Amino acid sequence: MIDLYICLFLFIGTLAQLISGSLGIYLPLVAVLILYTAVSGGLVRGLVYAVLGGLATDVFAGWGAPWNTFAFLTVAVFARIWCERQMLRPVMVNFLPGLIAAAIQLVFVLVVKVGVGVSWRYLLGTWLPVFVGGLIFGALFLPLAIVILDYFAGRMKLPRYQDARKKLDSETMRWQK
Repeated sequence: MIDLYICLFLFIGTLAQLISGSLGIYLPLVAVLILYTAVSGGLVRGLVYAVLGGLATDVFAGWGAPWNTFAFLTVAVFARIWCERQMLRPVMVNFLPGLIAAAIQLVFVLVVKVGVGVSWRYLLGTWLPVFVGGLIFGALFLPLAIVILDYFAGRMKLPRYQDARKKLDSETMRWQK
């Protein structure tokens, strides 16, 4: 059931990111949703969906190399590190991992733009506002996504983002006894 739930919100997120990108608005939706998946569902599930979401985004965006896949894999690993070391409650402290997840994806996109050979004028005049806007969006979207997705996950008795730390602590304590 959890995989169906994750596929549903990742599909909607991928579709929304691709539609907004075709309109000239770059929103790192999938990176933030991969972070949510890797924290609430575990590292293995996060890595699997990072590959699936990354390949779907790369293919439908028309990229020749799997840059989004690499970015999403990095986000999934970061999410697990964040879950092990930081608090997940209250919801408002999660603006920072949302910002970092957005930054990871945007840095990979920046590498592609620089690799294509765009000018510094383009990077500073066009890409810098997109980068800053993407960071702000990621910082604001993750707390909102946590509230909405945790609500539905709780109603369906699925693992929640905010309960991931307790689950991780109980698994760690089990091996230390």
